[in-house]
Amino acid sequence: MTIKYDAIVLGTGGIGSATLYHLSKRLDNVLGLDRFPGGHDRGSSYGETRIIRQAYFEHPDYVPLLIRAYELWHELEAMKASQLFFQVGLLEVGPTNGMLTNGVRNAASQHQLVVDSISRKELEKRFPGYRLPEGNEALFEPKAGYLLVEECILAYLAHAEKLGAEIRTGEEVQSWSVDDAGLVTVTTDQQTYLTDRLIITSGAWAGDLLSGLDLKLRVVRKHLHWYACDKDSSYHEKQGGSAFFYETEEGCFYGFPMRDARGVKIAEHTGGETVSNPLELDRSVDLNDQKRIEQFLSVHMPEVKLKQTNHNVCMYTLSPDGNFIIDKHPDCSQVVFAAGLSGHGFKFASVLGEILSQLACDGKTKWNIDFLKYGRN
Repeated sequence: MTIKYDAIVLGTGGIGSATLYHLSKRLDNVLGLDRFPGGHDRGSSYGETRIIRQAYFEHPDYVPLLIRAYELWHELEAMKASQLFFQVGLLEVGPTNGMLTNGVRNAASQHQLVVDSISRKELEKRFPGYRLPEGNEALFEPKAGYLLVEECILAYLAHAEKLGAEIRTGEEVQSWSVDDAGLVTVTTDQQTYLTDRLIITSGAWAGDLLSGLDLKLRVVRKHLHWYACDKDSSYHEKQGGSAFFYETEEGCFYGFPMRDARGVKIAEHTGGETVSNPLELDRSVDLNDQKRIEQFLSVHMPEVKLKQTNHNVCMYTLSPDGNFIIDKHPDCSQVVFAAGLSGHGFKFASVLGEILSQLACDGKTKWNIDFLKYGRN
């Protein structure tokens, strides 16, 4: 039997879970479809924590979206009645007048955000575990911090269900199409569904589901490492340890304060090995990646012990310019999508869910996403 819904969301990870929730606030009959259960480890939104920040060096037009994202994350915390956002601040270190430091200052200046310049002497006092190389400067964003990834996703899915949404997992979406009357048909390996609105938030699988568009997406494998620290280390969150992001000649590295016995979590934002099939993601440690991480630690965070305590992998789905692609499908306005989040999308999940629900229900959004639209120059 074919079942009809007011809206169907393909992919219920970071962006999809938030979209399902926002749609469920507006529509009576919403379905979320995913090959894997909520909070799974097979996509991009995995690994316990993700940094959230507002002084966005990538593009200042992201900042209004982030301010709204903060509001929505706090709303989700209130609904869940537990903490999801930890405001530990973010230490950012990079070459003077480099991509990172100039971008942060530009975003902060345009949007009146608080970002502190940290002198070498102050760094030694406030963040004694970190080093500031010659020719570099340090900035600190006090309102930044991190989100608990899987808990955020599960909270959005749970509240979507409370509002009446249906979630089906274990189904593989095989195709979708739109008929002359504007009705969308979604076919899985188990069922056929009909809907007035289709929202595609399928992460590493977006290229397949949007194969008719020239998105030029590339999926890469990314490694997440944990390294041991002393329990009273300055890297510990309880000792004032913050999240961090470094721009270096070797690449960009980021990480999180010590939260438990595993120590600090650290990863390289740049680079990554191309993934041809997301279902066959290699989860083993890459020795070259590990070497790069340990070289970074030895130079910039020398009090971290070079003893790996844990390792995971996730995926980035890269757009050509590193910015998201958020839009209505150019050939069928009943279909909207988010793709190519390029490894920095999760912090926006709350507001992107709102934006996608507005595009699907109203055909437009009040937020400026012109710089993220498909076919942008």
